[in-house]
Amino acid sequence: MTLPSPRRSGRLARVLGFCLLPVVLLGATIYWQGDRRVSSGPATGTVLNGGDLRNAGTDPSATERTRLRIATFNIHSGIGPDGVYDLQRTADCLDNFDLAGLNEVRGQNFSRDANQAELLGKLCKSPWLFVPTERRWWRDDFGNGLLAKVPVRSWMRIPLPCSRDKGFRNVLLVTTELAGKPVRLLHTHLDRSHDREPQLQAVIGLFLAVAEPVILTGDLNTTADDPQLKELLDRPGVVDAYGEHFPEEVPGRIDWIIARGLRCTAAGRREQGASDHPLVWAEFERE
Repeated sequence: MTLPSPRRSGRLARVLGFCLLPVVLLGATIYWQGDRRVSSGPATGTVLNGGDLRNAGTDPSATERTRLRIATFNIHSGIGPDGVYDLQRTADCLDNFDLAGLNEVRGQNFSRDANQAELLGKLCKSPWLFVPTERRWWRDDFGNGLLAKVPVRSWMRIPLPCSRDKGFRNVLLVTTELAGKPVRLLHTHLDRSHDREPQLQAVIGLFLAVAEPVILTGDLNTTADDPQLKELLDRPGVVDAYGEHFPEEVPGRIDWIIARGLRCTAAGRREQGASDHPLVWAEFERE
């Protein structure tokens, strides 16, 4: 067996390197493009997935409803404090609510054939909406969600200010109804650090601009001593649902239900080990 000469081996190595370089560069470009987070942008609609509730108002039980049960729950992607992923455990917390806003909802991926809002909708037998904040690997990857068992007339996904590619956030504006009249729900999850202040400012501005009655829910990633939040809660007619019924402040409370133009008749929280956050809920009736 005759071995190639060193000169020939070197030439072959250079040719292979020249041919492989574009492949390596292409692979690196594809990986960079796929791994890069981008905003999911704005969107609007009138239909939820898993059921069209636009005509639910023809049901007298819907138009004559006098109370609205609301929940907000950062589901921590279905992972509890014990590190166990169990979406059924998450679903067990979400029974008996008219509207449930969800945070930290994961999209479809290579090992999961549906986003977590859809999976929870099926487990709870409820129409659902995935509200992604960011896209990654050419798909909606992460964001918020909504489960609804009352009429939803319209929804709007509104991006919030963002200065970095790891902090994309949005707010969902939903129009539902109570006693046959419109009620607006805003649901959001704010950045933990860099963009929280401008995002909170934008959400509060929207909350005050929308015609009441209106409810703001979500993980605001800030506590009652935040100057912006404190100023909002000090406004006449603004109700901190949980704080109104439990005036002793819960240390570190960052999940909120705040309302204008509605009376809060009950509130509470559930900590059932499904997430590192509690589920916070409130019941409202028109003033």
